[in-house]
Amino acid sequence: MTIHKDSLKKNQRELDDILEDSPMTRERFRQHEIELDNISATLRKVIKLSKQFKAAGDAFREISDAFGQELQQFDFSDLPSDLEQNFATAASSLGQAVLDVGDYQSMFMVQLGTLFTQPLERFLKEDIKNAREQCKHHARIRTKYEQNITKFSHVKKTDVDKIPEAENELHYVRRDFQLSSLEYASKLRRVRTLAKINLMKRACAFLYSEKAYFNQGNGIHQTLEPQLENISGYVSLGQDYITLHDAILKQKKDELIAGTKNIRDSKGKISTNEVSGYLFQKKANKW
Repeated sequence: MTIHKDSLKKNQRELDDILEDSPMTRERFRQHEIELDNISATLRKVIKLSKQFKAAGDAFREISDAFGQELQQFDFSDLPSDLEQNFATAASSLGQAVLDVGDYQSMFMVQLGTLFTQPLERFLKEDIKNAREQCKHHARIRTKYEQNITKFSHVKKTDVDKIPEAENELHYVRRDFQLSSLEYASKLRRVRTLAKINLMKRACAFLYSEKAYFNQGNGIHQTLEPQLENISGYVSLGQDYITLHDAILKQKKDELIAGTKNIRDSKGKISTNEVSGYLFQKKANKW
């Protein structure tokens, strides 16, 4: 609360200075307008990035769905029957999990738009636009005030009848200008403050939505843990099957090589007494 009180006192002093319309006050207005322009540019950049984030998320969802569907449709035939059945069942479950996580991710992308992007866009179109309109309105009143001051300064002191009328007109124009200055200064401070508050508010909403999405995905993954362990076991069995297949292949190759050696003579030449080939066989010089 002490911080707020100090800030309010500072605002009060600034409002008091505004009524004087000094060069320092005008420079302060200019700096606040520049700050508002910078905030507006930053919000536009953040909004653009959030839209790019959503576009990337939508593209990821499309790819993720395709990946999950391919898992579900993968052909595990020609494997040993136990592996074929268990792999097909597991792939269907894993593919569905990918699709389910994609559904939650799609919800997160929708919330990104409704809770973050769209509110900031409305703030730009309404609050900041109104502040810019207030700036134009205040500039017109300032011009009128300066013109009236010039007009009053040209009233001759000898024009006694015109002086009261000119003073009265200047009084009301000055009052309108001071009211406009107070409203404009308040508007500038209010919008600049609201912009910063809203950005943090929307950033928190974004992160809460992202946290919910991660928790939902994590929940799906946790339910799959027992099945993933079973799949790891079947993958090991599959590796054993490949190892056995390679061993059988090696055995057959070794038998073929050994059989070829048996029919070679001591000089390393193939014996003419026993030769076999496609559709023929020779034994003891007879075919």
